[in-house]
Amino acid sequence: MPGELTPQLATQLADLPVAEALARLEEESLLQPESAVALARFALPMTEGNPPAAQRLVDLAAALHERTGAQAQVVPWLAYARARLALVGGDFAGAEAALQEARTRWQALGEPVLLARSGLGLTQVLAVQGRYADAQAVVSEAVDALAAIPDRDVETELIYLDARINAATLLSYQEQHAEAAAEFAAVQAALAALLESADDNELAAELRARLGLVGIDAAISQTYLDNPVAAAATLAEAIALLDQPEVRYDRGRAHSNLGHLLTRTGSFAGALGEFDAATLDMLGTSDPDSAPERWDGADVLFLDHAIVQIALNLLPEATANLDRALV
Repeated sequence: MPGELTPQLATQLADLPVAEALARLEEESLLQPESAVALARFALPMTEGNPPAAQRLVDLAAALHERTGAQAQVVPWLAYARARLALVGGDFAGAEAALQEARTRWQALGEPVLLARSGLGLTQVLAVQGRYADAQAVVSEAVDALAAIPDRDVETELIYLDARINAATLLSYQEQHAEAAAEFAAVQAALAALLESADDNELAAELRARLGLVGIDAAISQTYLDNPVAAAATLAEAIALLDQPEVRYDRGRAHSNLGHLLTRTGSFAGALGEFDAATLDMLGTSDPDSAPERWDGADVLFLDHAIVQIALNLLPEATANLDRALV
């Protein structure tokens, strides 16, 4: 019987030349199209932390694809993995072309969920280039395709809600804040309903994190709509929801956004507490000087913190934060 292509085996194969890796797959009775799909999928999380290893896995998947008869279901996965590698390398044109190929192939195979997933990837590639209208068209297509699936399971429902979040974010980028706020609110309601019915602790934790992250985005739209009270309440709720270690940095962002909002409304003491909390969450310490390696990306936090400290006549502390922001 064929063995199982595990993540551990995929990691080992990524360190081998293609010929040796194919021989290893043959030893494990894994010379089959399903293994090519698995290799492409295992390459995806590697693209961020170890692009060369991810590239080797994709090359191996392509070689295995040829050896096992070039099955149609493998092709879009190869294209999808190549798109991710191109994006990591800053090749937006290459990423767009590969994602378009993946979408075309999955559409031909009648795979609406995978078609939508690749559409979300293409949406991000287009948005990062400022092509918001094109991105909106793609994500709207993904939303419609997923909405048409009857009796969506939880995984498909979460992809559907991700698509709606992307659509709302694009509306916000295009300054359609009322429409964005309405869509964020609808997604929040859907996630809250899923959370209420969740009977699995891991799923509940994921849903809490998703609700918290959507809350950060929703509060931005509420702020643009000149509704600071609602925005502050949304951020406070997001902070409470983002209680898992893996989203601690995001909780810090929520604290920072709330601090910025309180500064605008003249609540300097409250803002100071929020910026202190943001520093702890985003830098992992209340003493920024003990972690200068984490300052990258915290310049806005330091500047906002300093503004409040100046307003409260905490001049030495403000000077220190301004110095950090300028590093």
